Amino acid sequence: MGLFIGPAGGLIVSEDRVLTIAIQPDALSEPTQIWVEATDAPPESLGPAYEVLPTVVLERPATITYRGIIPADTSGITVGFIDPEDFAAGQGHWRALPLLSVDPDVPLVRATDVRLSPYYSLVDDAPP
Repeated sequence: MGLFIGPAGGLIVSEDRVLTIAIQPDALSEPTQIWVEATDAPPESLGPAYEVLPTVVLERPATITYRGIIPADTSGITVGFIDPEDFAAGQGHWRALPLLSVDPDVPLVRATDVRLSPYYSLVDDAPP
């Protein structure tokens, strides 16, 4: 079952608490049921991957937080996404979201996305 997020914003958290999506107020114009589930459908990544439905363009960027094991060398890591148009065309590959922060002590990685993409995971050296 998905979670309804409306114009007030809110948080969507994966069942294992690894992926969190923070939707800002006024990012959605109407209540939208959003689903987050672990999946092995996308290409290999540094950690578990998550499917997010629906793919929605947001009026304000969301913060995507990935909690879990982080490599010792954090220079190239970020939260990765798969572009919905590429995925629909059968050409899905990981791309890097704009990075906000990496905190290896917690450990977590934060990035932003201007839409809800169909897949998220932790990636290393992915193109933007």
